[in-house]
Amino acid sequence: MKRFIHSILLLIVCSVYLQSTEVDGLILRPCAFREHIIFTDNRTSALYTLEDGNIRKMAEGRGIGYHISRSPVRDAVGTKIILDNGLQVPVLYDLKNDEIIYLQAPVHEAGQVSFTRDGVAAWTSGRRFHLSDGRSCDLPAYANLAPVSPNGKWVVSNDDSDQLWLTDIGSGKHIRVSPALEEAFYNPQWSPDGKSILFSSVGGTLWVYFLETGSSHPLTEGQSAVWKDSSTILFHRIEVQEGKAVNADLYACDIHKGTIENLTDTPDRFEMDPFWDKSKQRILFHTRKDASIVTLSNTKGESILHTLDAPLSVTYYPPHRSSKGAAYYEIPYVNQVYDPPDWFGAGSAACGGTAAVMCLAYYGTITPWPTTASNPYPHESPYGRYICDKYYTILGYHMNRIGYSRGNYGWGAFGYITQNNWSDTKGYMAEYAWKNGMANKPVDWTPTRAEVIQQVDERMPFVLLNSLTSSGHYISTIGYENSSATTLIFNDPYGNKNTPGYPSYDGALSRYDWPGYNNGYQNLNTVWCFIYFQADIPTRPDWALEMQQPVADTLQSGSIIPLNYTLHNLGDTTTSPGSIEWRLTSNGVNNLDIDTVLLRMNVDPLVPGSYQTFEQNMHLPDSLVSDTYIISISVPLDTQFSEIRFSNNRYEKEVKLVGYPHVYATAPEKGATVNSTTPVLFAKFRETIDKVDTDSVFLSLNGVNINADCSWNTREIRRISESPLEPGEYTAEVRVRNLAGFESVYTWTFTLTSTTLEPEESRPGVFALRAYPNPFNPRGIIHVSLPESGHIRLDLFDIRGRHVKTLENGFHTAGTYQIHWDGTDMQGHAATSGVYIARLASTQGYKTIRLVLLK
Repeated sequence: MKRFIHSILLLIVCSVYLQSTEVDGLILRPCAFREHIIFTDNRTSALYTLEDGNIRKMAEGRGIGYHISRSPVRDAVGTKIILDNGLQVPVLYDLKNDEIIYLQAPVHEAGQVSFTRDGVAAWTSGRRFHLSDGRSCDLPAYANLAPVSPNGKWVVSNDDSDQLWLTDIGSGKHIRVSPALEEAFYNPQWSPDGKSILFSSVGGTLWVYFLETGSSHPLTEGQSAVWKDSSTILFHRIEVQEGKAVNADLYACDIHKGTIENLTDTPDRFEMDPFWDKSKQRILFHTRKDASIVTLSNTKGESILHTLDAPLSVTYYPPHRSSKGAAYYEIPYVNQVYDPPDWFGAGSAACGGTAAVMCLAYYGTITPWPTTASNPYPHESPYGRYICDKYYTILGYHMNRIGYSRGNYGWGAFGYITQNNWSDTKGYMAEYAWKNGMANKPVDWTPTRAEVIQQVDERMPFVLLNSLTSSGHYISTIGYENSSATTLIFNDPYGNKNTPGYPSYDGALSRYDWPGYNNGYQNLNTVWCFIYFQADIPTRPDWALEMQQPVADTLQSGSIIPLNYTLHNLGDTTTSPGSIEWRLTSNGVNNLDIDTVLLRMNVDPLVPGSYQTFEQNMHLPDSLVSDTYIISISVPLDTQFSEIRFSNNRYEKEVKLVGYPHVYATAPEKGATVNSTTPVLFAKFRETIDKVDTDSVFLSLNGVNINADCSWNTREIRRISESPLEPGEYTAEVRVRNLAGFESVYTWTFTLTSTTLEPEESRPGVFALRAYPNPFNPRGIIHVSLPESGHIRLDLFDIRGRHVKTLENGFHTAGTYQIHWDGTDMQGHAATSGVYIARLASTQGYKTIRLVLLK
């Protein structure tokens, strides 16, 4: 059986894998539901519907578009959302009322929603399987995809070994579905008649299980498979040549006869993600090349429903990372695009060589061989030359094989792995590993999560071949995020697909979800194989911080924080002498630019397995502004020895700190000289954590309280009197206190000079119109320059062209004038904040400028 599977895979993916820049905002997984066409984007960040030729975003959230199901009895679809804190909720999206309905309270592990033919919703919560009619049962393990049978009697799901099982909802009895092989399986789907189950291996082989005979049979290789009817499935295949995805076509397979029909057979169009629209007897799919949603039917042929004019707007959600159950170690990070020498033009094709180099660098069988790389900025790359330059391995082998990609070439890891025109990149990578001092291990074509856990626990990195990109991708595996390894941790040589831009330089410790699971990260989609890198494990220290008492969520300026924490050495060797550093960093809306060390102390070396516990009191400064801050404690990386993990050297927590209100803007500005005796005079302040006591707000000039001339609220105090001030120097002081009793006092000085509204004696040389200051609040001054005498008219319009006010209308001699606008309209009502157009008309022509009124 394994020989059959491997031969199919090799025909499709033997020449993988080349990267190209990933375009965000493409259409993914379109499906028909009643009168709607529903789909997601290629980051699964939102659900969209196509209505009357227009696209509408229905809902958005982490992983919301990964998997949807359709209710047969109501206008609703089922999916799962992941909250900011990482908790998961199975939900219904009601299309009629445009609302999301929670099916249960948020939990750490919840599954996607499915429906019986009678409309009963079903989902998982941990190991427990729930139905909306009140029934429930235990599953072999937590499963994200656990569809209920159409008749509501059975549920099919995977266990922790990714083997599929039927569970009788009434009795709880389990029946094996997947074949007794070492492979992992996922994505079970019931046939419309409920007599068969379609599923896939994580390596991309499609299988079918027949309930009547209790037997499973392999069908073919394919992706995104769905049922057309109870005898036929639809799927797509991707064609790869010389490491580049060049085409994708749609296929149909008869599950009883095994016959396969190519439905599209078009060059380089990339027809993908087929769906059977039963109500209209047509196949719905999308094309990657021209970003279209297309239908195909026997009677009408092909029809394009919609083509994107611009990419969809993708929202990136930084997923919540929990250290509970996580296991990982760190290896040197090397980027395939940015770290090779500048002459190497095939970096986008070098994911395999780069992933292999990272594993070798961890073991030390290659040592730093620096080169200067120019992108994304000039930097020294310690391992980039191994990707593409000739070198001799630790065993004396010469890495001088040459590889090509799009007319570019290279030696080293890239050349060896892609030699002979990309004929067997996986086999050559395994050979490359042992020629660089690794154990001689064959390619593992039956990858499982259990093997991931074993390799990570033994601190042995390996390369995983997946479908993060349509042409496939090699990444270095270094950990798992949770104890069941449904999210894995990698060094991705191309960057991090969870963040904007791909390629990028943030690929270290990237998280990706295992096929069939949705924890809010991008999905591996397919796991073709593992290539092992095994040698003697490097012995290293590992500083690790553990908080025994968490820092409170809310603190006060000047308060004392009790600290109780433990410093461990989880490594194999004794650490060097180190230090502990507590730091406070501003992280709020006030942009305070605070980054200060609160406490620093030295610590002695720790032997492996030992620890030291600290109990201390840390004093916060008594001058902090109310805002959000980050309190962090860190142990600098061991400078004498490389550590097993780096990220566990640090603990940080975002806290709200009640301190002093922040006075952030004044007018006039500090030290300013203003040519006016009726200046704009205000002080703006902000209290983001507590509340301002409005009875505490005072403004004074030269020691005299002028609140009688002011108006104020919880955000500002402003002089509103139109009485002119005498020219001269002024000292202004504002006082504001919050309810916690913290009072801010801010003092500034400015100078006033007299101003004139008469024209200047000298005649200006040009006809001009300008405003200063601009933006302004609450009064604006418009400067008019007239080289010749004549009649002028100065009008104000809002941004929609509606007349607001006439500021001047009459004869003026040549000269320069200042015309004031008090921020009101023709009726004397205060104008709203926004953009306004001033238009000057005279015998010399027209001038217009924009003014911005801020409040």
